[in-house]
Amino acid sequence: MKLPRPHQIGNQIIFRCNQQNRAVYLTFDDGPSGVTTLRLLDLLTELKVPGTFFITGSKAQAYPQIIQHIHAAGHSLGNHGFWHRSFLFRSSSAIRQSILQTNLILEKITHQKIQLFRPPFGQFGLNTYRVCRELEMKIILWDLWTGDYWPKVSVASIIKRATQSLQPGSIILLHDLQPQSPKLLQALPEIVQVARRRNFQFRGL
Repeated sequence: MKLPRPHQIGNQIIFRCNQQNRAVYLTFDDGPSGVTTLRLLDLLTELKVPGTFFITGSKAQAYPQIIQHIHAAGHSLGNHGFWHRSFLFRSSSAIRQSILQTNLILEKITHQKIQLFRPPFGQFGLNTYRVCRELEMKIILWDLWTGDYWPKVSVASIIKRATQSLQPGSIILLHDLQPQSPKLLQALPEIVQVARRRNFQFRGL
């Protein structure tokens, strides 16, 4: 018997958000990725939907102006670690350093406190949980995985995975990652259209 996946664990680990409304959430990991991120921001503006971007600190250092664009456009920002490396077997001190270093970079650019964290690959252990609790940060995971980062994934497959099991509070995992972003840019308008036909509304986390 397959047990249902929890929507959240306590108030800190979130797989899916409040189910009492029709809100769903687009999240974009691993960016920014230069020109591609700017194209994604233009598309989100055209579609009139907000997103939540989980940023690595190393890329925030490389592209501070793009972080400013994301923030100025009204999208939410979250921490994705300084490097895109698994947090699963790392020490508490290494985890704390990675999260705080990334927060410092993002907060210096946006002048806004960062309260969301998504571990790279979704991998983490008790040390990550304890550090995030200490720093009063929520761990944001997802309930809809699209596989959009696969080199051979099709646009149709991304759309299907993002919408087939869409429900109130769903968090959709996408990636702002070259060279796969062109497929995301093709899939995103259809994802939004399908969700709106089902009377869902997009929000930022």
